[in-house]
Amino acid sequence: MTRRTIPDQIFVDLVDTYLDRVYRYLCNLTRNGDTARDLCHETFLLLRKQVDRGSKIGEGYVFTTARNTALSSWRSDKREESKRLAWGLQPHTHASASASVENNELLQAIQTALGILSEEHR
Repeated sequence: MTRRTIPDQIFVDLVDTYLDRVYRYLCNLTRNGDTARDLCHETFLLLRKQVDRGSKIGEGYVFTTARNTALSSWRSDKREESKRLAWGLQPHTHASASASVENNELLQAIQTALGILSEEHR
């Protein structure tokens, strides 16, 4: 069994105390569990750096870091979307390949149905 250093123990205590609450907070902000999990991971990586520097970390600092991590991610996503639109590319989606196939099939079915309708009813 290895001995933990003081910064390691402080960080473990920080994770034990705040992990679930930070994850729920980020889920409420993002409305997406996978995104919240990624942001939670990034938040605790940033907090680890602060622990290693000897910073005292309280609850307010933890949640401010989580919020700022979410905002940075959102801004980055917006910049990426703007770049894609500027180049005339389709916005990035996280849809799976099967969802894309389903969407294409649905589009073809709609186009077929519209083709059957008279001009007046279209």
